[in-house]
Formats: sequence, structure tokens, C-alpha cells
Amino acid sequence: MSSRSELSLPVRYADTDAQGHLYFANYLVYADEVSGFYMEELGLSAMNPQQAPCFIFTVNLNCSYLDECKAFDTVRVYVGYTR
Repeated sequence: MSSRSELSLPVRYADTDAQGHLYFANYLVYADEVSGFYMEELGLSAMNPQQAPCFIFTVNLNCSYLDECKAFDTVRVYVGYTR
């Protein structure tokens, strides 16, 4: 079982602001999307949380700005859980 997962996502035009930059709140939407994929990777279903062997909470979320992202760029997203 891996402790983290990563996925590269294309920046959708619909997720950008009027200047064509990725709207800051959508970084968190991308993280949520990748965490859903990660749960599936671990054999858990986001649509059926009762099957998990424990409660899963997000208690800390960090987003590091490295450079600007524009429409049609690629964003690499990492997510993970610790106990």
C-alpha cells in the first residue's frame, strides 16, 4: 500500500480566471479529485465510506505555489494519508 499518490492533470480552460491563470481555489478541487483516485487505488470507495476500516479525515491541506499555471498546462498533484 503506497503512502501517497500522484497524478498529472491538464489545466482545463473552464478552471481558469479572466487572465487565463488557474483560479487559486481550483488547486484544491484538483487535490480532491486526485484523493478520490487515491482512495480507489487503496481499494476504498469514495461513494461508500462505510467500507473503510477507519474514519478518513482531511485535517491539514497544503498547497505550494511553484509557478503560474495557465490553461492547457499540466499540474502534478500529490496526495497522501498518514495515521
